[in-house]
Formats: sequence, C-alpha cells, structure tokens
Amino acid sequence: MTEQSIRLLLVEDSQADTDAIIERIGERRGFIVSTASSLREGLAVLDTPPAPTVILLDLGLPDSQGLNTLRAILKQAPDIPIVVITGQHDEQIGLEAMRCGADDFLVKTNNFSAFEHNINRSVRYAIERHNHMHDLIEAKERALAADRAKSLFLANMSHELRTPLNAILGFSEIISEKSIGSEDLDRYVGYARDIHSSGTHLLSLISQILEMSRIEAGRHELFKEPIEVRRLIEEAMVMVRGRARTNGISIETQIDPTLPIIMADRLAVKQIVINLLSNAVKFTPENGTVTVVLKSTGDMLSIVVLDTGCGIEEDLIPLIFKPFVQASFEQHMSHEGTGLGLPLSKSLAQMHGGDIEMQSEVGKGTQVTLTLPYWHAENMSGVKAAETSKFSTLAWLPSMTVGVAKWDADHRVLMRLINDLKKTNQEGRSNLPDALAILSQYTEIHLGSEEKVMEELGYPGFEKHKASHDQFRSWLSEEQRQCNLDPANWPVGGISDALTSWWVSHILHEDMAYRVFVEENQSKVLSVLNGYKGLQGL
Repeated sequence: MTEQSIRLLLVEDSQADTDAIIERIGERRGFIVSTASSLREGLAVLDTPPAPTVILLDLGLPDSQGLNTLRAILKQAPDIPIVVITGQHDEQIGLEAMRCGADDFLVKTNNFSAFEHNINRSVRYAIERHNHMHDLIEAKERALAADRAKSLFLANMSHELRTPLNAILGFSEIISEKSIGSEDLDRYVGYARDIHSSGTHLLSLISQILEMSRIEAGRHELFKEPIEVRRLIEEAMVMVRGRARTNGISIETQIDPTLPIIMADRLAVKQIVINLLSNAVKFTPENGTVTVVLKSTGDMLSIVVLDTGCGIEEDLIPLIFKPFVQASFEQHMSHEGTGLGLPLSKSLAQMHGGDIEMQSEVGKGTQVTLTLPYWHAENMSGVKAAETSKFSTLAWLPSMTVGVAKWDADHRVLMRLINDLKKTNQEGRSNLPDALAILSQYTEIHLGSEEKVMEELGYPGFEKHKASHDQFRSWLSEEQRQCNLDPANWPVGGISDALTSWWVSHILHEDMAYRVFVEENQSKVLSVLNGYKGLQGL
C-alpha cells in the first residue's frame, strides 16, 4: 500500500495538535487526512465513504472520554485499524486501549519530529497487525468450519458404514446358524448376494475416502495417456444404464464424433463421468431424461450432463463441491451417499487442468459441465524432439492392454526398445542397427498377425488400420536405408522420438479402437492366433 493511498481519520479536539499532525503526515508524508473534533463528528465521517484506512483517535473528546470513546468507534468500524493517541502521562490508558481492541497507541510529545516518525511507524504497524489479526480470525473460522465438516462427515460415516456392516453381519449370521433350515437354498443364495452387495458398497465408501485423502495430501498421481472420450463415455453409460432402465429414465447422447483425443488419466476421467451420470440418474424422477453432450469449447473439451431432476438451490451449489458435505435439503438427504463423489470429481478434473461447474434450478433440473484440455496427437512423420520430450520414459499401464496377452507382450518389447534408444542417445552410445533389426521383426511378425486376425474376422476398420501399418513399414524401410549408408552418424534421438509418436498415436489410440472387437470375438481371435509366439518367442 502506497502512502498516497492511505486515508487517515484523525479524531482530535485540539486544533493545534490537528494542524501539526496534518502538516507532518498529510503534507510531508502524502497521507490523505480527514478530521473530526468530537465523537459525533467522527462517527458521521465513518458513515460517509470512502472508509479510512486507519483511525487516529484521541480518547479525551468533548462528548466522550476514555475507553468509552474507543468502544463507540469499534462498534461502528470493527474492521478498521485504530491507533489511540494519549497524553504524555497516559501510557497505561494506551495499554488498556489495546486490550480493548485498539491496534496501537501513541503518546503525545512536544518533539513533533519524533512524533511524525512515530505516527508513520504506528500507522503502518496498525495496518499490518490488523491484517494479521484478520488472517488469524479467518484461519480460525476455516479451522472451525473444517472441524464442523469433520464432525458431519463422521456422523454420516457412522450411518453409511454401519448400514452395510449390519447387513453383512445379519445375513452371515442367518447363514451360519442355518436359521431358516437347511433346505431353502434359494433364500441363502439371496442372502449371499445381499452380503456381496453390502461388501461392495462398503469397499466403495472406503475407496472414496482414501482417494479423497490422497488428493488432499498431494499424493495422488495421474497416469496420462491419449484417450478417446467418446468411447469412454459409452463405457461409463453401461455402468448406469441398468439403474436408469429400472427407474424408467432415458439416457440420450449428443456426441461430436470428430473431436480429437485428449491426454488424460483414463481411469480418473471415467470415474468422473460415472459419478456425474450416477448423480443425474439418482436425482431424476421416473420417466425423466438424462442427456450427455460431448462438444468442443475453445481449446477445451466439454462433457455436459443434463438431467430433468429435482434441481438444487443456487446458494447450496458451492457446498456440494466441498469434501464430506451433502446438500442439506430434504430431496437430496433422502438419497444415499457420503458427499464425496462431486468433490472428488472436481479435484480430479482440476488436476488435469480442467474443472467442473454446475448450474441448477429447483424443480427443473441440473446441468454439470466437465472441461478438460485437448492434446492433439501428431502423425509420426511430423514429430519433433520437443513435442515428444514429455514422454522421456514410457511406462506400461493397465489401460494399454488390447486383451490379447501375446500382443500385449509384443508392445512391452517395443516399449523397452524405445526406452533403451532414449537411454543410449542420452549416454552418447548407439545400438541403432540392432534396434532396426528388432523393428523389422516387429513389422513382419506383430503387425502381420494383427492384419491376419482383422482380415479373417472381418474387422470393420481393417483397411484404415492396415494403411497405418504400411505407413510405419515405409518409414522403417527408409530409416534402414539411411542407416546402412552412414550408421555412425544416423540420429538415434530422431528414431526414438518417432517411435514414441507411433506408440502414442497408433498403439494407445488406433489399437485401442479394436479392443472391444477383440473382447467380443475372444475365442475366434485366439483360434486364429493359435501357435503365435510373439516377439518374445523368437
């Protein structure tokens, strides 16, 4: 804060002292000074904007004396720092004034040069001390709010955890004691299903609590990979379609199929989408509608979930994004839940550089929008080193599998080769000829086996997929030719960067596109691949 921006209210009945102070700190220091010669005038100034930054207050005024003057000012301006001015022998009054709420006190002196310095110091100290106290009060309020949230959470948890535990204990006791005899197996099977359902619910609760705790502690890591959001939404809808069908709720989609892939943690984004869809279905009445919209919004991809449910009051929306808090009105408290789904989803979205926002109207429905940043995969031929530097080391993730063990093992071989090339390039060594030999086997054996399966089983995207393979073969053939001409000087870094781009654009994107096809035709795929040993079998 500059001196010119500091506004002082000087409440002082001595005109001589007022003039001296204005001269010293108004004209010389550049403070903006307003004056009042009585408590009544001072209170009137405080009623007129702009508010002062600091109040300089003489306790001995014509219409008020002592600490009563301070209390009157504090009552009207509790958020403004106050510096009390006392007489030469009134230091004790100054200390009592600070205990009563003043931020500092000054003793009047005939040495106005020293008094000028003391006022300047005291004004700045009062501002700093007041701001510090304000921060402490806010911190205390946040701590109290967190404590209340914790108490509310524990109260909710005591119910949420006891409910499935009671079911598990009760049904297991009936089974172990054979309470309904030994013949009614169907009822026992039903109880076993209830136990499994309760256990699954309990595990879900505990998992959400642990995940939220990891995020708040900064220990949650994202494993980003290129993902096709359209397919991910389809997978998430499968998880909620059963409940929607049971409740007579229709789920509609408006999906732009031309949108590019994004770079994100597949499991985290899927968890977010499932949470949003589950909430929409949960709070939508019978014969209602849930709509999922996938669209582009500037440089962000937007997933919008709309429902025709009960809606939520606008002032309650911020609350439901806080951990362990549920909207506290009747429609929402009647549904099960810990209040962790939306806070967890919002935290995961923000970790990706995105966010979740909500608009709602009671009685009409709710719109929740998830935004995530784009990541455009480059074609292999146009890749620069800087564009693939983020993939300094490739790591195998569960979501990379296409469902065929031999093919997944081949992909691991290729991953190790890429990482070895990156390492040898950093160390100034080169094993490029050996690497190109392995890549030649990869094109002949692995890509050939994929093409055989796709062609024989009639995969719809066979021609497009084979064209991508042929592009890789052409690139590899040219690299082998150049390496044979000058193997010592051929850039290993360029090869590893191009292979990284192939890994990202083809294996993590195009190969994933036929994962569902492979899963639906698992036995036929294994039959065609009978005897296939893969790259590791050479």
